[in-house]
Amino acid sequence: MEGGTGEAESSLSGGSLVVNAMPYDVRHDFLLRPLPVEGDGKRLGPVLIQDKIGQGGMGIVYRGRHVELDRDVAIKCLFTSWAQQDPSYVHRFQREAKIAAELDHPNLVEVIASGFEHEIHYLIMELLTGITLGRTVRRGGPLDAVDAATIIHDAANAIAIAHTKEIVHRDVKPDNLLITEDGDVKLMDLGLAKAARGMDSFATASGLVLGSMPYMPPEQFRGLSRVGPPGDVYALGATLWFSLTGHHPPSAAPSDVRSERVPDVRSELPDTPEALALIIHRTTEPDAVRRFPHAGELAEALGGFLSGDQRTRTTRSIGERVAAQARAAEAAAAAMEEVWVEDIDEPPPLPPGAAPDPGS
Repeated sequence: MEGGTGEAESSLSGGSLVVNAMPYDVRHDFLLRPLPVEGDGKRLGPVLIQDKIGQGGMGIVYRGRHVELDRDVAIKCLFTSWAQQDPSYVHRFQREAKIAAELDHPNLVEVIASGFEHEIHYLIMELLTGITLGRTVRRGGPLDAVDAATIIHDAANAIAIAHTKEIVHRDVKPDNLLITEDGDVKLMDLGLAKAARGMDSFATASGLVLGSMPYMPPEQFRGLSRVGPPGDVYALGATLWFSLTGHHPPSAAPSDVRSERVPDVRSELPDTPEALALIIHRTTEPDAVRRFPHAGELAEALGGFLSGDQRTRTTRSIGERVAAQARAAEAAAAAMEEVWVEDIDEPPPLPPGAAPDPGS
């Protein structure tokens, strides 16, 4: 990735909201020392490690070869600093593997296994070549209506599978949607996903409220109410808004408790098709009961907007666009690094009572 982690950090400006906690210092983390997994011929679980492909605020990702399955994989490792200081991050890691095992959909990134070895908690995941939706838009500019609707349609179909099992993703955002060179959409990072029934809080054991603020529905932003499938619908609508405009939806300050709706996309893009603008309007309603009740209904509405011919053209055009960007970045490896760094990266927590920069 260019210039260390600078671009990943800027891509998450206005990112995860964390309150009532101070950041963990990972500068001397165990994972940053010479490890048993470093270098050719080293193993972590069933994976023969080849090289490091990414590093973020919460851990490191390696490329490797799964010896038993005879396939290339990515292996994501949690910083021991996070694991030791807040066990909820270990639970989040383990939950990601468990939930992924319950879900099977072509638009979901496959989590193959999880484990603990050499004091390291790790996830073994399919290795993908592509660029996130967030980076695609930041580098190449906003998408047209058909491209944007197609991507969110595919993501909504993936989340709909989770909703049928009463699982809520809780962190849908542009940097958690990967677009491959073939134009396929992959939803990443189930680390915040949780069963909708009985879920009352988004706080960790140390008092952090997790989520990506510009894409967080009002009920999740408060950190008090139960958040169900309509929360994911809101995040998908906000992500669609970003795809069309090229920037985050305006976010209310914490004191406002996000009582105001996302502006009509036509206030910035007057030529947006009315049918698509109305879909975005409904997905981003502040009141959860006024949104689509689950992602399946959103996917159906977007499917109605897309025609078969448009669908064929947009899939090819998205793939070509991503492939060109990957080549410009010299890039299958660089693109994978960005994907996984954004997947695991967390911005520094806010000091107690601090408000996020409204300009971020």
